[in-house]
Amino acid sequence: SWPALPVLEECVPEAARSEGQFETNACSSLIIKIMSELCPHIPGCHSDFDNLDCLPTEKWSQVLRALCGTSVPTLYCPRVVLEVVAVLRKVSARCQQVSDQVVSSAELRHQHWMERTLRSRQRQNYLRMLKSIKLLSPVLYLILLFLALELVNVHAVQGKTAGEYQQYLKTIRK
Repeated sequence: SWPALPVLEECVPEAARSEGQFETNACSSLIIKIMSELCPHIPGCHSDFDNLDCLPTEKWSQVLRALCGTSVPTLYCPRVVLEVVAVLRKVSARCQQVSDQVVSSAELRHQHWMERTLRSRQRQNYLRMLKSIKLLSPVLYLILLFLALELVNVHAVQGKTAGEYQQYLKTIRK
């Protein structure tokens, strides 16, 4: 639903459009690098996404959907693996919650903008929100890719010592 968000291109000045471009480009290059690392772990990914360097951002959701569709065997898994999977599920649920809140807030603010019922400060906050959405979307993709990467390697947690495992859990909970 992110690509369907209403955007007020005519109201955002050119300087504001290019302001967060550096961060967005850095995030995009990191996303492409992670996707190229993850694709060998996805069945059928080789034929669909051969050249990830020129993969448009519109196709990211396809790759992400394929990654999220990858099954992680958890039957008869040790407790440490199941704990990590549970934490990763919580992080994923929070990302979904943030995404839903952004979508509903943006749609509501856009409706108020079109009805001209926003006060001056609310209009400024709405314009700031539109600028931040351009960076938030790739960041959420990046978080979800990290989650997928951790799920692919979740069974490696068994080889960690108790201290390393606790530090690892602490890190992914942040």
